[in-house]
Amino acid sequence: AMFAAFGIGCLGVLLSTKSIAITVIVMLTVACLLVWQVFLLACVMGFELTSVEIMTLVVFSGKSFTHFLPLAKAYTVPKPAEGRSPTRLERVQYAMASSASSVVGCAVTTVISCVLLFGAGIVVYFRFAGVVAFVTLLSAFFALTFLPALLMVIGPSASRCGVPCPFSGSSQVLPNASAKVPEVADGQGVVPG
Repeated sequence: AMFAAFGIGCLGVLLSTKSIAITVIVMLTVACLLVWQVFLLACVMGFELTSVEIMTLVVFSGKSFTHFLPLAKAYTVPKPAEGRSPTRLERVQYAMASSASSVVGCAVTTVISCVLLFGAGIVVYFRFAGVVAFVTLLSAFFALTFLPALLMVIGPSASRCGVPCPFSGSSQVLPNASAKVPEVADGQGVVPG
């Protein structure tokens, strides 16, 4: 069931962004998020992973895509920058400026809806609400920190034939290793500092 939710979420990202590269980046982010969720619930918080926790993780593995989708979609449609393709940094800045509030709003409304379940006298509802609130807050945190960082480092920066192509364009993560070393008068190269 978790793989089905994960696959449907990835299909939604692919159909929305029309970018295989961004879909792969979102898949990596959600996979990291799921590993962190299980680790924090089981190892750090000491939850016994019963059927309630597993069911909640399965349901919210699909729901976590709702936190990532607005940023991924906004990354693909930035404003043109003076006749040139926008850099990764400009794309992420645009995505954060236009979509971060919707990610925060989605997380806040979900956590507020859990408040009623926290007051229930039934242990299953209390645990369900706790896992839902935890998974939602962690998902929003990953969407606002980890995903933008990945997009700035390996996100597509230009388009070729309508399909965004990673590692192309004017934005480089690493300096150009093939740059020529400047010569000095005595013929020895000077290492740029």
